[in-house]
Amino acid sequence: MAQGDQQSFSSLYDAVGGPVLGLVRTVVRDPAQSEEVAQEALIDVWRTAARYQPERGGVMNWVLTLAHRRAVDRVRSA
Repeated sequence: MAQGDQQSFSSLYDAVGGPVLGLVRTVVRDPAQSEEVAQEALIDVWRTAARYQPERGGVMNWVLTLAHRRAVDRVRSA
């Protein structure tokens, strides 16, 4: 990962990491798994950022939707 990408990802994490982790914890319940799922969700956001469609809603809603789906998938797989 290039240095610029690391800084950008760090900025993304700082901006939405708290709300993402909070949402994931309400679904997953286990703190360790919640942190793992939140990280996976943020990586999903990073990788799929080009697919974000602003006309469909705000960016925070999009991020939280991805995080919620990832959390539900984790619970279902348990």
